[in-house]
Amino acid sequence: MILHMLVQTMRFLKLMPILPASAMILMAASCSSGKTDYESAILEWTGREIVFPDSMRLAGGEVFVKEPSDFTIVAYYDSVGCTGCRMKLPYWNEFMNSIDSVNEGYDIQLILIINADNDAKISELINKSGYKHTLLIDEKDIFNKVNGLAVDYNLRTFLLDSDDRILAIGNPVDNASLGKVYKDIIGNEKSEEDEGHSPKRHTHDFGSVGRDQSVTHEFLLTNEEDDTLRIRRVATSCECTNARVSADVIPPHSSYKVSVSFRDTVAGEFFRTVRVYFKNKTPEVQFELSGEVI
Repeated sequence: MILHMLVQTMRFLKLMPILPASAMILMAASCSSGKTDYESAILEWTGREIVFPDSMRLAGGEVFVKEPSDFTIVAYYDSVGCTGCRMKLPYWNEFMNSIDSVNEGYDIQLILIINADNDAKISELINKSGYKHTLLIDEKDIFNKVNGLAVDYNLRTFLLDSDDRILAIGNPVDNASLGKVYKDIIGNEKSEEDEGHSPKRHTHDFGSVGRDQSVTHEFLLTNEEDDTLRIRRVATSCECTNARVSADVIPPHSSYKVSVSFRDTVAGEFFRTVRVYFKNKTPEVQFELSGEVI
């Protein structure tokens, strides 16, 4: 017991330089929250134990029992708005694949929790995205209530240690910098793949879009690398967004096009993302789409 406490203390001390950086990243992720709010959140939540109530079940109906692991990533989502757009299941698959590149033999599990009662809809999202990790249905919202989660969406995702105590806060899928923080903690050092690499971002505002109206925008890009780019995968944040790359193989300094389309029936402002991943270590390209369905 004493040895275990010593190991946990040493791990926490190694994380001390990372914690202020996490607070700064969270502040940058939310324009409406101030420095004091996020510093307080980091100090309040780091080290706190997250409880997994017995009432939750796996998507499909089976009872969930949490297995021990060295690290757990857990994210909670409520049922407000477009569930698939907010959960970004394909991106979680990609992030967990990147975690494997820095994993030194640790047992790591990902648990996504959704406060919903529509099993058919959740199962459809899983099938379409190819999501292959744990997804729990929490119909009575017990996880949120038991743990007293913050209202702020940015403070509802955690990296936990083997005792389910919080090591880091924030969604690594929504924020690449937070993703590096998670990898630093799990890998104990910055991975060579991540060092100095960030997704290249491109944006487009569709403006006002009618309900069930399909809109398309074409991005013209250039392979600025000296090596040939080979497309590995194109991932969209939800089923209402699609994307297509003009070529699977792009020679050095050649142009290529990425065509993105959006169509939804839910009125209100929207923000969607598309990511193009390559087979070598070239950073992915991210396309951010915004507008309002009227």
